[in-house]
Amino acid sequence: YWHEHVDAEQYPGFEYTALIYLNDQGEDADYTGGQFSFVDPPVAQDASERVTTLAPKCGKLVFFTSGPENVHHVHKVEHGKRYALTIAFTCDKAKELKGEYA
Repeated sequence: YWHEHVDAEQYPGFEYTALIYLNDQGEDADYTGGQFSFVDPPVAQDASERVTTLAPKCGKLVFFTSGPENVHHVHKVEHGKRYALTIAFTCDKAKELKGEYA
């Protein structure tokens, strides 16, 4: 997760991704580091990429499409433990879960 990636490329069933943070990030919190960053490519040849970084907070929901329009990565946790729940959504019936996990 530390490297930039596209969820749909790593996990073919992902069409939408949701993250719910289960603890707080920050100097006086459960852990440091562990921020979540979206990385947008440069729009012009001489421009640099644009990075939008989110600070995790317990209960915060981050929801996004899982395709190449949302390249992202998680920064390494420097201290403590980061807990988050990742949920994948698909609209493709062929990729639905079946059996005891459905």
